[in-house]
Amino acid sequence: MDLQVAPPDSVDSLTDKFQSVRAKYNSIALELNTRGIVPPHHRPKMLIDDEHPTAAERLHARDLTVIDLQWFHIHGMKRRMRLS
Repeated sequence: MDLQVAPPDSVDSLTDKFQSVRAKYNSIALELNTRGIVPPHHRPKMLIDDEHPTAAERLHARDLTVIDLQWFHIHGMKRRMRLS
């Protein structure tokens, strides 16, 4: 799963530093999901302005959605398998 590539419409407005941090953050988040150590809800994240989000904030919000969905996919499957 590649969360490191920015959508084409926002690439120009994002800094290299943000892209570097984003790649590291997403890699760590996906690894934590796989290990099942800490749910995404309890991890630090960048604050997002809901009314006027920047391109970086919109991208981070999408990343957080994918990270949450991956967590639920992995750990929801484990719960269903235990119940059956």
